[in-house]
Amino acid sequence: HVAVIGGGNTAIDAARTALRCGAEKVTILYRRTRLEMPASQEEIEDAEAEGIHIAYLTAPTEVLSRNGDRQVRGLKCNRMRLGEPDSSGRRRPVPIPHSEFEMEFDTIIPAVSQSPDTACLNGKSNVHLDMTRWDTLKVNPETLQTNLPDIFSGGDVYLGPSTVIASMGNGKRAAESIDKYLNGQPLADYTTHMVRPQVLRGESFRPHTYAPTYKETPKANRINPPKRNPLERVKTFDEVELGYSEEQAMEEAARCLNCGVCVECHECQRVCEADAIDYTMQDTVREIEVGQIIIATGYELFDASKMVRFGYGRFPNVYSALEFERMLSSTGPTGGKIRLKNGRPPRAVGIIHCVGSRDANYHKYCSRVCCMYAMKFAHLVKDRTDAEVYQFYIDMRAYGKGYEEFYNRILEEGVNVIRGKVAGVIEGKTADGDKFLNIKCEDTLISKFREIPVDMVVLCNAIQPGR
Repeated sequence: HVAVIGGGNTAIDAARTALRCGAEKVTILYRRTRLEMPASQEEIEDAEAEGIHIAYLTAPTEVLSRNGDRQVRGLKCNRMRLGEPDSSGRRRPVPIPHSEFEMEFDTIIPAVSQSPDTACLNGKSNVHLDMTRWDTLKVNPETLQTNLPDIFSGGDVYLGPSTVIASMGNGKRAAESIDKYLNGQPLADYTTHMVRPQVLRGESFRPHTYAPTYKETPKANRINPPKRNPLERVKTFDEVELGYSEEQAMEEAARCLNCGVCVECHECQRVCEADAIDYTMQDTVREIEVGQIIIATGYELFDASKMVRFGYGRFPNVYSALEFERMLSSTGPTGGKIRLKNGRPPRAVGIIHCVGSRDANYHKYCSRVCCMYAMKFAHLVKDRTDAEVYQFYIDMRAYGKGYEEFYNRILEEGVNVIRGKVAGVIEGKTADGDKFLNIKCEDTLISKFREIPVDMVVLCNAIQPGR
């Protein structure tokens, strides 16, 4: 009986691998509920189909042994309940008093992440490499050069847990930097010359084709890729999804209705079975009795200038999310470079979440998408500048596949996350007369009020119904 401790995709992979290696029974122990489980939903479903049991709200506290501690016999566990959200934005698991129990296992697999062994880098020698608080090497993100000019770095020791592709890309970029360095070429304002994939423009027009009417089109549901039988696939490491056969691929492609943008051809009127389209119809006022109303108005961004305390429209380096997105674009006013109004790169950037949302004075609801694009902003600032980045959030809500991993990635990149509301943004001056922005906030995780000096502020505006 194998125990796997964890709730991510690594835990699921370890459990499914244990089955394929001959384990009779596999149980995953996870201290939260399925709702908080960071593993992909499809991975969880496949694991359960293969007979893997997932024990939710269960936290191991002690490894039990026999034969003089030479053989595992099980785990002592606690039942858990969910309390208030922690720094990850998920509800914190809290032990239930007097809920201890034992489970029998002969193999235990902790599915935890790994970190590089950097003990040899800063040992007894005089060599000292700067490290981040995440125990990764601190390097120039453009050149991958460390604080020691002769040493360059890339891959997991710089990125943290990442992918083979990302490490290969670092290797190529570092090789180019090393070549320039050895040939005495300056690395300042470094721009890579690596070949980048070209962005293909969409066709400006589509040859018009006349599709059959809906009545002539056979109705068919989407075809899900077939999978091997769970009882058979646990015996081998063969691919689980079999992919489409040629017939299935053709059948799925045949479902296309050749949808396109409107060119006022009136084809929609011709194929509408309900005759709901009438180009001769005039505006009329009618009363219709219904049981429920859904208002699909589209959306627009909340006007951040209404919240005067954030300085939007008053201070030159306070941007809305859409303005900052435009700055990041390669076709934007700065060509994708992050610059202050005076043209220099920022030394520190503050990103404020929930501007106008989750606020009783404006909109009480969560706009849902802001956390993820705020994390994207933080990642791009780290990637394109040497600036310190601060995220000010209420709760970090990372919805969807891969989002939790992306949140962990920005933490590993050195982004500072501060849980608490921002009281205001004021303008200050240094002793040299340079202006800066001072963000006043509360940090609920350490129960203190803080002031963070930055050069640039990005506001994550609420999404509100269009007018």
